[in-house]
Amino acid sequence: MLLTLAVASRQRRLSDEERKALLVRMDITFNHLPTLIEASQAWVLNHARPLIDSADIRLTGPARLFGTVQEGALKMLETLRCPVAGYEFEEFIHGIYNAFDERSTLIMLDPFPDERQDRLAEILGGWTQHIYRIGPQVENNGKKYALRIY
Repeated sequence: MLLTLAVASRQRRLSDEERKALLVRMDITFNHLPTLIEASQAWVLNHARPLIDSADIRLTGPARLFGTVQEGALKMLETLRCPVAGYEFEEFIHGIYNAFDERSTLIMLDPFPDERQDRLAEILGGWTQHIYRIGPQVENNGKKYALRIY
């Protein structure tokens, strides 16, 4: 990341103010990692069993987190060895959810939940109990994990 910033600055693709703002964001993010790792480990220890037993897993998130969704899907596929796929939320609501049943799992990255995401979780909640929502504005209750995103 620092190399990219240096190259972008040298090529004048970033202003000095933009570069400084990105450095501040990176510093905040990196300093938050130990807390994030600790909280994630605690969640996994208490809630991972249903993931292991899933027949299939789908991850969704907004367009700006599509890379995170895809990387998460890849890591889960490598670890859990069951069918895993990641979708941008708008793509997912075009019918992919129709393949869900009681053994399916949905993980929703919800940095800013809206009525459509709430409604989808409600509908699919009638088909499977394995719906997890992750984001700064969801409540912590085992299925929903309030995670401050920096």
